[in-house]
Amino acid sequence: MSLLSLIYDGGDASTLPTLSVLDQRKVPHAKEFIPIKSSEDAHSVIKNMNVRGAPLIALVALLGLTVDLASTQQNKDYALEKIEFLKTSRPTAVNLFNAMEELTSSLNSPFCSTPKPADVLAVTKAMAERYLAEDLAANKALGDFGAAAVKSMYPNTDKFNIMTICNTGSLATAGHGTALGIIRSLHSTSSVESVGILETRPYNQGARLTAFEAVEEKWPNSTLIVDSATPSYIQKIGQVHCAVVGADRVAKNGDTANKIGTYHLALHCKFMGVPFYVASPTTTLDTNIESGDSIIIEERPADELRQASNAPPTIDTWNPAFDVTPAALITGIVTEKGVIYPDSEGKFDVIKFLADPSSTPASPPLPTPLLPPPSASAFLTTSTVPSYVYSNLSALTEVFPPSTTPSSLTAEEINGGNLNYAFVVKNSDSNSVFVKQAPDFVKCLGKEAKLHKERMELEVKTFETWLETSPACSPYLPKIYNFDVDTETFIMEFLGDCEMLEHRLITSPTFTPAIAAGLGEFMGLTHSATHVSKIEFGVAADYFVKFKNEALRGLQLEYVFTKAFAEGGEKAKVLSESPKFMEGVAEMKRLYVGKQADNLALCHGDLHPGSVMINNDSSKVKIIDPEFAIYGPPGLDLGSLLSGVILATLHHKYLSNDITAIKGLKAFVTDFIANYRKSAAALGHSVLDKIVSDGIGFCSCEVARTALGFAGGRLWLQFDDAELKEMALAATVLCARKLMNERENGMAALEAAFDGLL
Repeated sequence: MSLLSLIYDGGDASTLPTLSVLDQRKVPHAKEFIPIKSSEDAHSVIKNMNVRGAPLIALVALLGLTVDLASTQQNKDYALEKIEFLKTSRPTAVNLFNAMEELTSSLNSPFCSTPKPADVLAVTKAMAERYLAEDLAANKALGDFGAAAVKSMYPNTDKFNIMTICNTGSLATAGHGTALGIIRSLHSTSSVESVGILETRPYNQGARLTAFEAVEEKWPNSTLIVDSATPSYIQKIGQVHCAVVGADRVAKNGDTANKIGTYHLALHCKFMGVPFYVASPTTTLDTNIESGDSIIIEERPADELRQASNAPPTIDTWNPAFDVTPAALITGIVTEKGVIYPDSEGKFDVIKFLADPSSTPASPPLPTPLLPPPSASAFLTTSTVPSYVYSNLSALTEVFPPSTTPSSLTAEEINGGNLNYAFVVKNSDSNSVFVKQAPDFVKCLGKEAKLHKERMELEVKTFETWLETSPACSPYLPKIYNFDVDTETFIMEFLGDCEMLEHRLITSPTFTPAIAAGLGEFMGLTHSATHVSKIEFGVAADYFVKFKNEALRGLQLEYVFTKAFAEGGEKAKVLSESPKFMEGVAEMKRLYVGKQADNLALCHGDLHPGSVMINNDSSKVKIIDPEFAIYGPPGLDLGSLLSGVILATLHHKYLSNDITAIKGLKAFVTDFIANYRKSAAALGHSVLDKIVSDGIGFCSCEVARTALGFAGGRLWLQFDDAELKEMALAATVLCARKLMNERENGMAALEAAFDGLL
C-alpha cells in the first residue's frame, strides 16, 4: 500500500512488538514516523493530532498499549489504568471508547480472573492485531458498498463529481479509508470525474492530508476548496453527484459527529439537492446514545486557532474539533455491512440494521434542491443541463411527462459545433430535446476569440421571421420549445431520426427526389417571401438592420473572401494569379455586404450541408443553425449548399472514381435548382438567373477556402494517403477557379463542372 498511517511489527519469540506512526502534522512536506514505545507516547500522538481519524485513533491506542505491556511486563491493574488514561486523549471518537471497553471486558472476564503479565499481553495483542486486520477488510467492504450506492442513484452516469471534508483515507485508518475508501473504490473502476476537497480549517486536514492522498493516487480533477466556498463550488461544477464524509461517532438515530465543517457541508448539500453520505464502520456506531445531543464535542485549545489564523493573542475563541450533523440531512450511512437508509418517515434505525443488515429500507430518490433550478447564466455542462431543462418543463409537455425530475434526465454534449455549446437531453424513454447555448466567444477558438452571444437571439428571430412570412416552410424547421434571451439558450426539437446532409453526401450519396425538392422549396419560399422586390421598403429596411449580423458577417468576410487567398500558400497562387477569379471574389464580397440593393432576401447565411438534417427514408428535411443569418444576396444560400455537393463529388472522384455517385449528385443539383426556381417563380426569370449565377460564385469561394485549408471541421477530402489528398486538393482549386470564371453561364457552368469529373 502506497500510503501508510502506521508501521507495526508484532515481534516473535526473540523480539518485542514495535509501532511507529506517521506524523500527519508534517504531511505533505515531510513523511516522518514517530516511534511509540509506551501508552504515554500513544496518548500524546492522539491528543496532539499527530494521528487522527476515529479508526486510526483506536488502533494506535490498542497497539500502543500492546507495545507498552510487551516492554514493561506489567499486570492487569496496570493495563486497566492505562486504558482509562488512553480514553482521555480524544473524547469524541467513539471507536477509541468501544475498543477500550471491549479490552476492559476481556481483561475482566472469568478467563482473566488472575492473569499473569504474559496473559494480559496476549489478550491485548490479539485484540489489537484483530482490530488492525478487521479495519482494513471493513474499509474495503465499506468502500465497495458506498461506490455501489452512488452508482445506483445515477444509473445513467459513468463518472461522478464528489465532495469530501477532512481526511478519511489511508491516513485515518489501517488502509483504504472510509469516505475516501468510497472514492478509492469508484476510482478503481474509472468512475471518478472530479473530487472537491474542503480544506477543513483550522487544522486543514483536507488541505494537508486528503489533498496529499489525492495527488499521490492521481485522482482526476482533484481540487482543494476554501471551506466557505462550498455552495459556490457546487454551482461552478454544475452537478456534484454526492458528498461523502467520515464519522467519529454516530448516534442510534443517525445523528453524526464528524470534523467541524461537516454540518456546514451537509446544509449546503440539502439546499442544493446533493446526496450526502456518511461513511461509518460499525465500530463507529454508538447505540448507547439516543441522539447527537448526547455526544460530547471536544474543544481544542484557543491558541491552536489563534496561531493558525494569525489572530490577536487576547481574542476569545470557540474552537470545536467536531460538529453534529442531524440525521435529517443524511442520505445514507455506509458501513462494511451495507448502507443504512432512512425509513419512509426519514428516520434511521441503527439498532435494527445491526441486528439484520438486510432490513434496511430501499435507497431514497435523489433529493430535490431547495434552491431554485439553475439558469444558464453560466455555461451549461452535461451535469447542469438536465436541471436547466427541468426548470423549463412547462414548455416541454409534448416531450417529457409531468413526473420528470432532474435525475431522470441525462445529457450528452455534441462536439460538432464550432461556435456554441450543444447538448442532447433525454429521459429513460429516449424522449429528447436539443439544447444550444451561445457563449460570448467562438467555442472552437477559445475564450480569447470574443464574439457577441446575441447570435442565438438572432437565430430564433430568423426562425420566427421565416414562419411569419412563409408559413408553408414550417415542415422544414425544427420546433423551438423555449428561448431564454437573458442567457442566450434555447431548447428545440431533437432530430434524432435524421443525419446531417454533409454526412450522407460522403457515406451514401443517393437521395430520394423529395430531399432535393424539399431543399429547393424551402429556399425558394423563404427567399421570395422576404425578397426586397416583394415587400414594402420599410419592412426591407427593418430586415436589413435587424439581420445586419456584423460580427458573424465579419467572420465570413475574413475567412471566405479574404484570408484563404492571402494566406493559402502555393495552391492559392492558381487563384490569385487569375485576374478574372479575383475579380469574381471581389464581386462576391461586394454582394455579401449588401451592395446589390435590388436583390436582397433573408438568408440563412451559412447553409452548407452541415446545417441541413435529413431522413432519406422518410424524406424529412430540416434546416438548422441560422445564426449567420443576414439580409443579403439570396445566391449566398445556394452557393453554400452547392459547395458541399461539389466537394462531395470531388471526394468520391478521388476516393474511388465512383461514376454512379457523381452522376447522382449532378442529378441532385439539377433537381434542387429546378425546385428552387419553381418555388421562387414570383421573382421572375431574370432575378432567378442572377441568383443562380451569384450562387455559383459563392460556391466557388467556399470550395476554394476548403481546398486551401480555411474551412475547419468538414468531412470532404480527408484522405489518409497524403499523395492522393494533395492531388484531390489541387483539382479542387482548379474546379473553384473554373466555377467562378464561368458563373455567368448559370446551370451550364455547374453541368460542366460535373461533366469534367465523369
